[in-house]
Amino acid sequence: MWGVLAGQWLLGGRPPRKKIAILALTGLAGVAAGFALDPVTPIIKRIFTSSFVLASGGTSWILTLVKPFAVVLFSWAGELPAQIATSVAAWAVLWSMCYWLYKRRIVIKI
Repeated sequence: MWGVLAGQWLLGGRPPRKKIAILALTGLAGVAAGFALDPVTPIIKRIFTSSFVLASGGTSWILTLVKPFAVVLFSWAGELPAQIATSVAAWAVLWSMCYWLYKRRIVIKI
């Protein structure tokens, strides 16, 4: 479902920079909402809770933005190192966003 929504957004007539910015912000909002809902409905993959859907959807959008760059840079090393580099890069993006929020003392409370 998230892929269909992202695909429809990408097919729209907006400028490419705006498309990427909206997808990144939506991904960040999904991750934040998923983890914010964690105390109410735990993130459980087996029963596909609402917090899991939001967190995994947001993470996959961020992963989708990072993947093309990581694959191009590390494709010479093989498939597994490229996948590891993609995961590490996605983690670094998420961590840097959290660190930015922490430094500015921005806390989302429910």
